[in-house]
Parts: sequence; C-alpha cells; structure tokens
Amino acid sequence: MDLAVKIVLFILLGLFILQIIVVTVILPILKKKRDEKIAREHKELVKNIKSGHEVLLQNGIYGTYVNSSGDETFNMRINEENNVIIKVNKSAILGFFDKDIAKKIEQRKQK
Repeated sequence: MDLAVKIVLFILLGLFILQIIVVTVILPILKKKRDEKIAREHKELVKNIKSGHEVLLQNGIYGTYVNSSGDETFNMRINEENNVIIKVNKSAILGFFDKDIAKKIEQRKQK
C-alpha cells in the first residue's frame, strides 16, 4: 500500500476511535451533569413555593398553592369560586405561573 493511503486510513481510524470515545464517555457525562442541574433547580423551586403562589403543573393545570400535605404532595386550589382543591405530587410542578406567558399562548391559539 502506498504511504498516502496508510496515512488516510490511520486518520480515519483515529477519527472513528475519537467518535466512539465521545459517544460512550463524554456525552453521558454531560447529560448526567445537565440532569443533576435540572433536578437541583426543581428541588429549589419546590422548596421556595409558599402559600398563595400560582404554580403551573406539567399537564397544563395551574392554580394556587394552598399548603403542603406531606413530603411528596401539596394541596392546590384550581377554582377560587367553588373552592376546588386537589392534591398534587410535588414532582408535577413545572414552575410558577406567569399570566403574561398565558396570554401569549392564548393569542397564538386564536390565530
């Protein structure tokens, strides 16, 4: 084989090995760090929620945080007029409800 062909094959083999290292080692480490950061932020969010805060759940329901009913659950009022209160798992909290964002979403639906 010619020297140039050997060099090209050597470079291709090196790139293939580098790709395997990136996919099997580096990407999982980065994903784990990102997941840990998200979990830490969610835990902090849940810890800072107080009675009266409006929260948005992962399924799209939003309401007012009433009180904690245990380590993993809390009570949430979803209808002020009829005083409808539901028990929700804390892991279902997506974040604080922002009325400006809700208006923008509603405007997009109408278009």
